[in-house]
Amino acid sequence: PTAPNSGDSTEQDQRDFVKALRDLCMDTPVQLVIRLCTDDDKTVDFYNKLDEELELPLDILDDICGEAKEIYDNGNRWLAYTPLMHKIREAGSMFKLLDLLDERALAGTEIQRLVTLLSGSADPLPSD
Repeated sequence: PTAPNSGDSTEQDQRDFVKALRDLCMDTPVQLVIRLCTDDDKTVDFYNKLDEELELPLDILDDICGEAKEIYDNGNRWLAYTPLMHKIREAGSMFKLLDLLDERALAGTEIQRLVTLLSGSADPLPSD
């Protein structure tokens, strides 16, 4: 969030922005995706903290390389993060596991559910 005339972000601008997000999510059934297009550490930190702290239907996305690194660093090294997966996340999804990929390592049952989703299969593990 930035002030309209200066382009700077004050603490009040940030509080107003967070309040507007909360109000929007309380009044409207939405899934928000904020796609960051900056390398400014202060801005990235603000939005990452926002994603961690707020219990909102919100996903903060970096570019594909940044997201792939976050997913890897958070314990999901088994996943090949593709441009298609990134596009799906940019478009917004009600499937919470996609949001969790860059936040923590998925548990075994969550991995199974994700594989089922991505493969379009009712049975994620083919029988031999």
